Amino acid sequence: MPRQRDPNFTTGHLCRFCGELVPWGTILRLIRVDPDTPGFMLNESACHTECLERHLRPGAPLTFHRHWEGRAPMLDDSADVDGKPCAFCGKAIAPPELVRLRVQKPVGPVKQPKFDEQTLPLHFDCLAAVSNTIVPDPSRRARASTRRNSKKLQALRRVLTPHRPTEAVWTGARALVRFRALNRLENCNA
Repeated sequence: MPRQRDPNFTTGHLCRFCGELVPWGTILRLIRVDPDTPGFMLNESACHTECLERHLRPGAPLTFHRHWEGRAPMLDDSADVDGKPCAFCGKAIAPPELVRLRVQKPVGPVKQPKFDEQTLPLHFDCLAAVSNTIVPDPSRRARASTRRNSKKLQALRRVLTPHRPTEAVWTGARALVRFRALNRLENCNA
């Protein structure tokens, strides 16, 4: 295993902007943090350096002015974001629309994750307009989950429905768990 990264080696990562495979020489790690995303969840992707530079406005160059050793916690990026305009369109960003795009360039040996980084402030719509990621159809997902829930509900009703009048009284913890599950599913489908 070589100690240095081969810049021509093609990784398995697809570029967020053009959809092509990204070689090590031009790869940038992108970590997107939305306002409603908890700090422990990462939405991570990759891109070519050239593709990201193509979408940046002229006054927002890639400088990679911070160095991160790859250990938690991540460095404070408020100086890059607070009061700054969108890095793509140049307009002011309201706090609920702010998306922090942490851009990291790998440096150092292969086995030690170290990065030079910076954070770009963006509007969610600006990032979504240039991204080449597949977004699932929410109505299709809702129909599928409703269908799954209705099948579960039917199965639970079969289990909970007494076969004979003498079985009408349920006792014990198992009956309570089944009753609560049935109520949850009925509330989801309501």
